[in-house]
Amino acid sequence: MLTKGFIKHLSEKPDPYLRVWCFFYGESNASGVFETSIPFLLARFKISRTTLRRIISYGIVWTESGLKVDSKWTDNTLKIIVVTEFSGLKVDSKWTESGQITEKKDARKTAPKTEVTADIEVEINTTKKEKAQSDKLYPQMVDRYNTFCNKRIDMGAKMNAHQGKALKSIIEYLALQVKNKKGAITEDELKADVLNAWDYILNNWNQINGYYAEQIKLSQIDSNLPNILMQLRKNKKSNRDEKFANTYSEIGAINFD
Repeated sequence: MLTKGFIKHLSEKPDPYLRVWCFFYGESNASGVFETSIPFLLARFKISRTTLRRIISYGIVWTESGLKVDSKWTDNTLKIIVVTEFSGLKVDSKWTESGQITEKKDARKTAPKTEVTADIEVEINTTKKEKAQSDKLYPQMVDRYNTFCNKRIDMGAKMNAHQGKALKSIIEYLALQVKNKKGAITEDELKADVLNAWDYILNNWNQINGYYAEQIKLSQIDSNLPNILMQLRKNKKSNRDEKFANTYSEIGAINFD
């Protein structure tokens, strides 16, 4: 709807401004939407496309009493939308170049909810929760490695995607050695043998000398695994500790060569 304020706003410009906007309002539908062909407007009001854009731009900056005007251009059509903001009702449409409505939406603005947030006392839980024991191989391997790190460096294992990928590679390598040695084997037996081999490596790390002894990241162990196993095998042959020899014999079914 045209208001006194809007008419005064338009009257500050040349005559076509008021005539064009009166035509928009007069031809708009009940939802406040006007659409027509741009060439038709240029011919009716004998103005250029540039002048029409100026008229539209000047009109849509005006707001009064909760009314807001918007426009949408295509190559051949123009759409003017009058939005009644104070009622919370906005009617919008999507127009094709032929001027036909393809979609209408009624988007209601809801007033923001006022929430009263009570003061919350945050207490830091310092009690370590015990994790449920998993029967899956990967978490058990991680658990063994974490214990190993705590014993050697007094800190837990640092796991990330790279280290996790390395541990999976270690599992695959150890599993392959078990299969090559034993042939047919059940999944549970395979898991048990791989876990035993991992325990053997970590529990006898003190048998590893030199450069490899300090390489305790999983990615480093994975890369050095054949050399680590070779050192453990050589030390096993020269070690007179019967208990150590018996332990190795139990895992010795795995061919690490």
